[in-house]
Amino acid sequence: MNKGTLALKMVAFGINLVIWLLGLVLLFVGVWVRSDPNFWEFQNNLPLENYYTACYLCIYAGALMLVISFMGCVGTFIDSPCILWTYMGFSGWFIVIECIIAGLVWQIPSGEAIRDDMEQEIKKRLLSIHENPDARRFMDLLQIHVECCGAVSKNDYTDNSLTIPQSCSNYRTNNVHIYGCGENLRVTLQRTGASLGGVSMALVFVQLISLSVNFLLLVNLQEEYGPKIY
Repeated sequence: MNKGTLALKMVAFGINLVIWLLGLVLLFVGVWVRSDPNFWEFQNNLPLENYYTACYLCIYAGALMLVISFMGCVGTFIDSPCILWTYMGFSGWFIVIECIIAGLVWQIPSGEAIRDDMEQEIKKRLLSIHENPDARRFMDLLQIHVECCGAVSKNDYTDNSLTIPQSCSNYRTNNVHIYGCGENLRVTLQRTGASLGGVSMALVFVQLISLSVNFLLLVNLQEEYGPKIY
């Protein structure tokens, strides 16, 4: 084996190791977001279906990336064009999935549309807190977790002759939060989405490099050993 092919093998092996680690991070972040009971409650009450679709995609993609990157390491180690071509094919599909994940989580918290939708849904539950215990529990959970008050502001309570609940107060200072839950939740989703989307796009970048390196490795192997099908 010439030095060029050996160098490509080492680079490809190292990149596959990086992809394996990023796949593990993607899996961990997806499980972390999905297992948060507060966000699960928000998803059941607010228009955030796409957000959790992205979380599930992260979990599935991360788990499968652990297997596929291991396949790439094996194919590189034993000089198997068949395994390397299979690995590259799966990598192409995963690049598409990771772009979808990034698009879902970055689109959701952007702009005023999602904030307005969430404010409307939050206000519906706010106005029914006396008749609906679930609505009261949801508002308390949201206001404590996101550190907010009302849908747009605390005036959502006072304007509708409702008492501002204790959950609207900062537990450290006991002052009422001045920001509404629609905007604060959007910011929270933006931060969480940055983690999901950032890991996904990092994987896309590394996988594009991996595809290029593995293709060059396949060309070198074919020139050195001739056509192989295993």
